[in-house]
Amino acid sequence: MNFSPDDIMCAEDGLFGLPTTVDEAGIVVIPAPFDGTTTYGTGTADGPRAIAKASVQIDLFDLQFGRIYDVGLAMTEEIPGLRDLSDRVRAVAAPILDRGMVRPEDRADIATTNELCAQAEQLVFDAVTAQLRNGKMIGMLGGEHSMSQGVIRACLDHERASDPSATIGILQIDAHMDLHPAYADMVYSHASVMRNALEMMDGVSRLVQVGIRDVAEREVEYAREQSPRIATYFDIDLWRRLDDGTSWRELCYEIVESLPQLVYITFDIDGLEPTQCPHTGTPVPGGLTFNQASMLLETLAQSGKRLVGFDLVEVAPGPAEAPEFDANVGSRILFKLCGVAAASLQR
Repeated sequence: MNFSPDDIMCAEDGLFGLPTTVDEAGIVVIPAPFDGTTTYGTGTADGPRAIAKASVQIDLFDLQFGRIYDVGLAMTEEIPGLRDLSDRVRAVAAPILDRGMVRPEDRADIATTNELCAQAEQLVFDAVTAQLRNGKMIGMLGGEHSMSQGVIRACLDHERASDPSATIGILQIDAHMDLHPAYADMVYSHASVMRNALEMMDGVSRLVQVGIRDVAEREVEYAREQSPRIATYFDIDLWRRLDDGTSWRELCYEIVESLPQLVYITFDIDGLEPTQCPHTGTPVPGGLTFNQASMLLETLAQSGKRLVGFDLVEVAPGPAEAPEFDANVGSRILFKLCGVAAASLQR
């Protein structure tokens, strides 16, 4: 089909309305519809579909990143089997999570949950690895945050295939630290994903967290023990510095400067202020504005550091009477993430 970026809609069923196929694309987005261990609101398994549907409404010239579509953007089908695993995990884990405590008689269900979640992590790893071997830049679209673990592992392994000494840094935009050890004894919990990345992957040399504002004391203590491997920009501290006269641009430079040369971005939508994502599972007052997040991503794109992969997680569509807004914001954050990836590819 003929493609005009200024058309109202180019391909109704294509990501961002683009006609690009996965084979043609430089950036490939992989949907990971998993919602097994969420602990408050649910619905993130339907986030990828909702974002893809909303994405066709985005005008394709971006004021920060220009013609992102020049590198080719496409989305695969959902990872086969992942939605079924999500349903199976949810059926076993939900009663424990709803109860808020683990009883001795829950041990068998915990073991089942951990086994199924390990299978889910491997499915994500395999799907991402296949596209990396095809020379693609990968973005994963969740689903809950636990799905990031398989993507990070795949991207790290891919870098180490050509340079065994390679290490990566993670830029995490989030309301939560996600540093719990096996939350509710669930090893692959969304609340443990960053700790897992640090403890299971020695090639993660640095974790830089931005927008954090809902924490457990043991997470804060762990981050302090792991310093300087972990650097946390708590939301309240960012606002104090803004109030004292530091510009957001200066803070963005500082955050980006603290990252190593190879960077992975994990963007939990609840890192934004909750007016932008009211139906995400664990919304928290405070957070980044859309423009603050966009400026941080722009600063990274301009820094000369190389992106190895990214994800966007925890977007949940709203109720039937108002389903679009979360997905609309999510699709625009996804477009900005693709902009960072395109800048890295075009250098």
